[in-house]
Amino acid sequence: MPDLSDWPADVVGLPEWISSVLPGNPVVEGPIDVLRVKSWGVTALFEVNGRSVVVKHTSPVLYPHAGAIHRAVQRACPQATADLLAHADDPAWQRSVFAFVSGPTVEQAGPAALVEQARTLGELQSRLADTDLSGLPQYELAAVPEALLSDLSRSGDVEEELVTELRGRLGDLQRGIDELSTAVPLSLDHPDIQGTNGIVRDGGSVVVLDWEEARVGCPLLSLDRLLQEGDEAGNPAEVLAAYLNAVPWGRRRLAEVALQLAPLKLAIEARDYARTLQLPHLHTRYTTTLLTRSLSRLRGDLQLPPTYA
Repeated sequence: MPDLSDWPADVVGLPEWISSVLPGNPVVEGPIDVLRVKSWGVTALFEVNGRSVVVKHTSPVLYPHAGAIHRAVQRACPQATADLLAHADDPAWQRSVFAFVSGPTVEQAGPAALVEQARTLGELQSRLADTDLSGLPQYELAAVPEALLSDLSRSGDVEEELVTELRGRLGDLQRGIDELSTAVPLSLDHPDIQGTNGIVRDGGSVVVLDWEEARVGCPLLSLDRLLQEGDEAGNPAEVLAAYLNAVPWGRRRLAEVALQLAPLKLAIEARDYARTLQLPHLHTRYTTTLLTRSLSRLRGDLQLPPTYA
């Protein structure tokens, strides 16, 4: 029996709901395994007529366009993501049912799998850049530095020295934004590409999961989280090379510029997340880490080593 001690008390009727949204009102059993319990909800494994499915329940609704984003990815590259079997929104919650993908996570499979995940992400983003993404949520890259600066100036929760340095770097950031906007087409930017969000199938191909946080924007910004994984796995050069070789915008200079901007966007998202969940803080420590990372890259203190080229 699964450990249901952390199961949220307000999550009721999931088996009945799953049966109601799948064809034929199948028999549903479970949860047979609880994969994740967070302040926003739960992810769990159920059985539908003897076959496993993954169900995600979120409350409150964090990503209203989650269903549309998953379907866009599925249309562009169906073999590289989990099938979305059903999705529903309620004013108080959001639920999705995915086909279960068997296999180890990228994290469990090791460094070579992370390289394959990077290549798969590049191929996915390349295909998505050639599709109609209208109607999906989009961020304006040009607005990111000023938006974060405005938030930090109002909240006063981050050291003023860092805020002042960010203000002084706005010109450099805008030049980088202009460069990226000219050279890189819009695609889906997945901000959480890491070893637990990929499953390795038999044969070595990787399925990329958890697209609900993705937004239409600069795809190169996805490299920030991916390269952190590469640093931890000890193969960042191979990870970056696999990604850049898979995309038409695969230039080292563009990657460097994107990595200056990515932490600022991640900080905005983290602070919005904290506000939505009404947390008692604005992820201040994480914001400080991200802002420091961006400024260090702008100063040249953190650089892509030559072996990344």
